[in-house]
Amino acid sequence: MTRSLVSTNVVKRHRIAGASASGTHSTKATPTTTHWSTCRTLVCPPVLTQMSPVSEPMTIVHKTGFNSATQCGRRSRMISSPSVRSRRGNGTASMLRPATAGWPHAGSDASITREMSEADVSAGDDGPLPLVDPASLERYLANALPGDGEFAVERHQAGHSNETFFVRRGDAEWVLRRPPRPPYLPTAHDVKREYTVLDALAGTVARAPRPVLFCDDQSVIGAPFYLMEKVDGFVIRDRLPAWLDSDDDRRRIGEELIDAAAELHSVDYKEVGLDGWGRPTGYVERQLVRWRKQLDGATKHTRPLPDYEKVASWLEEHRPPEQAPAIVQGDYKLDNVMYGPASPARLVAILDWEMATIGDPLADVGWMLSFWREPDDTPDALHGALNDVFGSNGWSSRADLIDRYEQRSGRSMTDIRFYTALAIWKLGILLEGSYARHLMGTTDDPFFVLLKEGVPAIGARALEVIRSG
Repeated sequence: MTRSLVSTNVVKRHRIAGASASGTHSTKATPTTTHWSTCRTLVCPPVLTQMSPVSEPMTIVHKTGFNSATQCGRRSRMISSPSVRSRRGNGTASMLRPATAGWPHAGSDASITREMSEADVSAGDDGPLPLVDPASLERYLANALPGDGEFAVERHQAGHSNETFFVRRGDAEWVLRRPPRPPYLPTAHDVKREYTVLDALAGTVARAPRPVLFCDDQSVIGAPFYLMEKVDGFVIRDRLPAWLDSDDDRRRIGEELIDAAAELHSVDYKEVGLDGWGRPTGYVERQLVRWRKQLDGATKHTRPLPDYEKVASWLEEHRPPEQAPAIVQGDYKLDNVMYGPASPARLVAILDWEMATIGDPLADVGWMLSFWREPDDTPDALHGALNDVFGSNGWSSRADLIDRYEQRSGRSMTDIRFYTALAIWKLGILLEGSYARHLMGTTDDPFFVLLKEGVPAIGARALEVIRSG
């Protein structure tokens, strides 16, 4: 999870999983009420947009001409998908440019990138260990994935979560994911967990990147890591690409977002080997307990939030019947998916699987709907350039998306108001934790100053959702 739910503007020209970024910028939104359908009236929450400082474009940090017959300096234990082999990309280069503005995991046609520092690629006597040692990785892959060609590693500088690198050898291209440098909680940044769900989903209808291998030998790059395929695509953040800028494609973007969610939720987690991977029952109850504790912990250091208390009480009193459990992505929304490089709009990859688990699939839908804008929504600075993205005609309404998911999944959407309110409530609590850090003086990030008004505005929006029913 990122430090707030907001990420920088990134155009991901390749299919990658879990890459996220966060930054800083926010203002207060004016609450609005939006009709979802004749009998469903829900409210889109204010979105606190962040943006980190933009640095210079990333550079290729290591190139060699490499022969697969070269002796590998290390071998490691490796868990891999049934076919551990190179996934060959089309050679298209990433488009990495400075960022402008965005929204939750939000973005533009740009990526926050930087030239890899010396600490990223080589360790000095007194300096930190490298995040990736290209020579060591090259030797390891020579044995694990034999092949020839020039070898290159690039860092995707985005976010405060697991680290992401692009790896190329000849025509083969992969994405490498590893934890950040410590310290972090033992259960945080578990790349094996990401790999496990991606490996389970390989060959199913789920639109997930295919994993290539997992390595738990920390002598290779200093931490466990995995590789996955890299495929061209576009993440919609603050603009539409020209090939999707039509009424038909705008409608299809929403339909594809819903269809991909329904497909993921249709996968039988037991049949793909994930039985026991998560706790399939009691998901909503655990969410309420966990986030209530988070709320209590944050407000001890900040201020009373009466709207959040009201929302918490309503959620407890209106807990819906338990849904049949499914694989839940955990952070499902427009900027965590990727669309193909041509019309008609086609969702080619669901990204960012760090929070995936077995649970209530409507939690994914409620989270996604809470960020979906409509042309008639009142523009506000909190949504930044996203206002412009949804300012054109042709977009599906939230009511349309609800109905489509119900049709595609066969699940009742009677309680979608609960899941949307839950999503907004969780977002506000998450950001109140950041505001507590600001008040305690543990961060000087100017974004957190804006949470003084931003968090109460989110709570008010959650109440509007509740009262709209």
